[in-house]
Amino acid sequence: MSNFHRIQWIDRMIKNERYPNTQKICLEFEISKRQVLRDIEYMKDSLGAPIEYSKKFKGYYYADKTFALPNLFINAEQKQMLGFLAKQYSKFKSDISFQLAELFFKLSGNEENSKKSDIEKDILIKIKNPKVIEFYDKIEKSIVNRKKIKFDYLNSKNEISTRCFESYKIFKKYGILYVVGKCNLKNEIRIFRLDRIKSVVILEEKYEKDKNFNEEEYKDEQVKFERKAPYKLICKIEEDSFNSTLKLKKIEKNLYEINFYNSEEIIAELIKQNSKFEIISPNWLKEKLFKRITEILKTNFRGKI
Repeated sequence: MSNFHRIQWIDRMIKNERYPNTQKICLEFEISKRQVLRDIEYMKDSLGAPIEYSKKFKGYYYADKTFALPNLFINAEQKQMLGFLAKQYSKFKSDISFQLAELFFKLSGNEENSKKSDIEKDILIKIKNPKVIEFYDKIEKSIVNRKKIKFDYLNSKNEISTRCFESYKIFKKYGILYVVGKCNLKNEIRIFRLDRIKSVVILEEKYEKDKNFNEEEYKDEQVKFERKAPYKLICKIEEDSFNSTLKLKKIEKNLYEINFYNSEEIIAELIKQNSKFEIISPNWLKEKLFKRITEILKTNFRGKI
């Protein structure tokens, strides 16, 4: 039986002035005295319950009789979400972040992880697809247990393939979650975006990590992706005033195609231009450029815009 059910029982006994004590709670739920004391501590510290011990009645009571328990029911999906948020907040180096991480771990029922998480500077990931959290949880479990997974993956060409995969590490680049490991289909180390995964199943088959895998190469925000085919930027520009080493391929009047491999480099080139230009595609680059310009304006003109 979960501690929520025990807490509700303790709360009901206190409100009925039955003065439950550790012995009564132990007998009712067949648990240890230590577990009872943890429940009482949880009610005090996490739920704000004004629990006191009465020597006269030899049991617990509320110093404030108006106290009411908050809603304790959290479903499996919500617990998964809280566990995910806890891991992300635990990476921030601030007291309030640590407190939030600890609270989320407690609410998710995985309090022990709050002591084991790596504490490092990070950026909170914005998740648009709730399924990503479910996949994150499953893949993390497969890494811990060294078990293979099978997943359906949608690539950039809208093609779906099924992969048998050995998950080695989850990392983040530009706020996007990736998993790196060995793809059994290609028999090589591959990287996949979690937000393009459509389903995940943990298999019973175990694996040994590839000896050529170097975990140090896959630190958050430091991974360098090698892209075989270039991205294509379509934009309207005034060629005469466009000062760049980039090669322009003319499509029609004032409309050009520019091939690039690194989005940061192309954004840097576009920002330094004095001439007018308009990105036609891809939309993700347009959004990224707008975000970067907004950040620059906020940094340099704080309080003036």
